[in-house]
Amino acid sequence: MKKIFLIVVLCFGVFSLTQAQPNTNQGAVKTASSKSSDPELVNAEHQAQQLKKTLTLSDSQTAQVKVIYKNYMDKRKELTSTAKKSGKKVDPKQMAELKTQQNNEIEALLSADQKAKFESSLNPKSGKTKPQTTSKKADTKGEK
Repeated sequence: MKKIFLIVVLCFGVFSLTQAQPNTNQGAVKTASSKSSDPELVNAEHQAQQLKKTLTLSDSQTAQVKVIYKNYMDKRKELTSTAKKSGKKVDPKQMAELKTQQNNEIEALLSADQKAKFESSLNPKSGKTKPQTTSKKADTKGEK
């Protein structure tokens, strides 16, 4: 009787330990079940869908925007890897230029109303007046 009890307790202990261990194969299963295993493509798809919601894009426009996002993600990745190989940091001016080019390509696809929404989403503070910090500095300089 003691042997049976010991075997049951041992089996229960082994079972509980295996359940406590993280499943290392779960990541592979998730990747295989997703639409695409390329994270950049998934990110481009996500960004295109966000823009579709914001600007009410057509399916054709959404597909074109997705291609643009993917192309510029590849360009930024290439720029980053080139900088890493040379041991330098990525030039922020080059990254900003890529972003500007990307936005210009997207704007070329949009209607006038969509362009206005797109531009306002890029510059959310464009309708508001900027704080007058520079004039205050000028006033304090004059007072000294």
